[in-house]
Amino acid sequence: MRTRSLHWLVALALGGCAAIDSFHESSRQADFAREFAGGVLCNSQDCRVDITVGPNCAITPSSPTLGVDARISDATIHWRIVSAGASFTRDGINAEPPKDRGAWMREFKNPRLVSDTEFTWLDKNKLPGSPRKRSYGYNIFVNQGATTCRFDPTIINDY
Repeated sequence: MRTRSLHWLVALALGGCAAIDSFHESSRQADFAREFAGGVLCNSQDCRVDITVGPNCAITPSSPTLGVDARISDATIHWRIVSAGASFTRDGINAEPPKDRGAWMREFKNPRLVSDTEFTWLDKNKLPGSPRKRSYGYNIFVNQGATTCRFDPTIINDY
């Protein structure tokens, strides 16, 4: 009887911890979305931004402001075009020049055009001695037919 009670107590405690962690993550996401309207906070080492390209070069990322949680190091950000008829340019994702380029290159590494519809960067998300909530403007460049389209979203590191 004591063993069964102990198992229930352990299960209840672990379930309670999971619920608290889930609530904490939900709260962090809500805080980020309030601070950065429409923003999404990534809390894993694989962050994803889906990109829709509509008529007349209307680019819409799933998150115009992507936050990377301060607890994450070396996150790979995957940008994926989910619309037919559009493809990344060779330099499809890059720093918004000119002021952010130097800071961007200190924190972001290994740009890679994975396919016509996927681009990745490794985000170190750690700069010792730097302030938190570092903002980086960047460019999305896609081809839609013979037209090159551009959109300028933001990444917030170390949130």
